[in-house]
Amino acid sequence: MNEIINTKTGKVKGILEGDYYCFRGIPYAYSRRFMAPEDYCWDDVLDCTKYGPKAMQVISPEVTDVAAELDNQSENCQNLNIYVPSSINEGELLPVLLEIHGGAYQNGSNRDGKPENMVRDNKYIYVNINYRLGVLGYLYLGHLLGERYQTSANNGLLDQLAAVRWVFNNIESFGGDSHNITVMGASAGGKSIGALMMLPEFDKYVNKLIISSGAVQSIRSVETSVKTTNRFVDILKSELNLEVSDILTMPARDIINVQKIFCDNPGNTCMFGPVADGIVIDFDWNNDASLATSWNGRCLIGTSRNELGVIKYFDKEFLSKAPEISDYLFGANSSIAKSQFDDWMTKEERSIKEQEDMWVKILTDYMYRLHSHRLAMRLSSKGSKVWQYSIELLPAFHCADQNLAFNPPEASFTPTNLHDVAIAVGDKIRSSFVNFIINGTPGVEGWERFSSANPKVMFWDENSEIETISSDYVLTDFPDEVYKLVDYTNTQV
Repeated sequence: MNEIINTKTGKVKGILEGDYYCFRGIPYAYSRRFMAPEDYCWDDVLDCTKYGPKAMQVISPEVTDVAAELDNQSENCQNLNIYVPSSINEGELLPVLLEIHGGAYQNGSNRDGKPENMVRDNKYIYVNINYRLGVLGYLYLGHLLGERYQTSANNGLLDQLAAVRWVFNNIESFGGDSHNITVMGASAGGKSIGALMMLPEFDKYVNKLIISSGAVQSIRSVETSVKTTNRFVDILKSELNLEVSDILTMPARDIINVQKIFCDNPGNTCMFGPVADGIVIDFDWNNDASLATSWNGRCLIGTSRNELGVIKYFDKEFLSKAPEISDYLFGANSSIAKSQFDDWMTKEERSIKEQEDMWVKILTDYMYRLHSHRLAMRLSSKGSKVWQYSIELLPAFHCADQNLAFNPPEASFTPTNLHDVAIAVGDKIRSSFVNFIINGTPGVEGWERFSSANPKVMFWDENSEIETISSDYVLTDFPDEVYKLVDYTNTQV
């Protein structure tokens, strides 16, 4: 394979590193602040041997070289990496895996995924992307700055679509099959896929999805987004004595510093997300008629049994804080969660552990599992080929499937004495992912397609089983729009 590739937007130079041809930091678009992405082209051969900049984001306390991390971040972050197995044959077209990273729409980058973990000895091309995050990617400004900024709350989503479009149009130059692209995402990456499914253009480029711990639940209304933005503007004024118009010209790092204050709460994972603005996403995106006209194809979708058990794991005061966490995660919808807990408490006397476990279930189901299950039902009802799974291997925390499949056992919080078990289960999960990427099915004997008439789910555990689920598989008394604000002061957001 040639290390210089001629794409439709310009030539790129990669490098052979071990078992992979690596092309890093390829720009797929560019943008002006709070504006939709635009096409980007170049004339000379572009050196793509090093990573491109990350999206602007709050710097983790764990970072030791803050100056280097500041240099790694930029508003012009729309770039992607492509990794091609060196075993590719001349004229061969390989399946493509495109990953959208997670991180609560606030952090993460395409530097996180490595081909030696994601591809290993399999023959497919791996692509991962950067996209705008936080305020710069998802703050709604249409009501304050006018029509020009009506889509500002969906710029991160539009970045993702632009990246998928670029890959579809150019991947054959790298030996990839543009008609065999799987898009994979976990957490905010999975929720991003759920939102992309609402865009008719997405259906042109992608026929397979792997959605982990995500669905359509991050989409919120304009009304909620207006209240969220107003809260951010209040902080902008109180902390920096600035007006909203200053956000167009102030240093990006100052915006991120205000964002850090804005997100300082125990449920900050819902602060940002795509918006049903009537332009990018239809106002009525969540009715059955709208969902029936969205994406159609093959989908592997799942969650973990105790997604938000990770909060309990780190917080010894979880039980007393659970109602407040619910307020921040769900906004006005928190009343549903709290009422369900209170009703359950009246049935009989409950131990502390039982109460903690019930809150974990309520938060887990209403934040993740219900929405993945609901999406599987909707997709299968309109003819999509869907396979649903659940991670049961304890502790079965958030995104355990991705961690078990692609990362060391400790990444899934598996106890040390069960690392061998975690490795074995992870191998099986990864094998199902790989088979799906290459062939379009999980390739597991007995794992049939999911449907309302045949609701079979793979339960990944030490002794994995395929089971027909019952109607009480998940709690169901929650709307599609997880995060809803009526008055942000009353919902503590």
